[in-house]
Amino acid sequence: MSFLVSKYRVAGNDFLLLESAHLPEETDLSLLARTLCQGKEGADGLILARQDPEVDVAMRIFNADGGEAEGCGNGLCALLQFLQVERTCRIRMGKRIVRGFREGDLSVVSLGIPEGTECNFAENIHFVHTGAPHLVHFVADVDGFPLKSFAEPWHREFNVNIATVKEKSLFVRTYERGVGETLSCGTGAAAVAWIASLVQGIQMPLELFFRGGCLRISCEEDELMLANRAERLFSIYTEKSSKV
Repeated sequence: MSFLVSKYRVAGNDFLLLESAHLPEETDLSLLARTLCQGKEGADGLILARQDPEVDVAMRIFNADGGEAEGCGNGLCALLQFLQVERTCRIRMGKRIVRGFREGDLSVVSLGIPEGTECNFAENIHFVHTGAPHLVHFVADVDGFPLKSFAEPWHREFNVNIATVKEKSLFVRTYERGVGETLSCGTGAAAVAWIASLVQGIQMPLELFFRGGCLRISCEEDELMLANRAERLFSIYTEKSSKV
């Protein structure tokens, strides 16, 4: 059996997207994610678009290690381009229902109202849930900071972000659960922007610079909005292995 897989890139993050209706019900999605993301196509995650009677579309995302993520802002941006939405649509992402639309060549998604904010969750480490659980730590030099060793005690439960403030711009690195250090992170950008507004007094909208590109975060009626470009790299038919 073959099915169509499309690959998109958002600020350095690569995603493989397909519609779950094209897969047999017995498909091992965790194994499928590991097989495709670590295969010749290569990607940070596999996104499945599926029908849901309560919303326009539901999204499930699996990291390259096969673990299912709660949410993904950049993945939402890729999904909107994949579906070529022409109006605002409601999307189920994990336990949340969010909304998204396309504005020219930008995908704009609402990540909802931040939850569970706890400033100084640990010493100079702050917590917020923006569709996924994030820790935020401000450092003097984001490039020289030992992110991997810093994240080690936390990353099985949280995504870990470090950020440096330079003249009202934010420079960010993220260590993501199930992935490791990633070139950018949409829910991480939202978390850093939200905490920066509370702790550093920096007002949104903000541009956050990751190694993979710039992500834009604004706040509208307490909802955090992510705007980014999703580039389609290719679409191919791939064979479903009998082991998957």
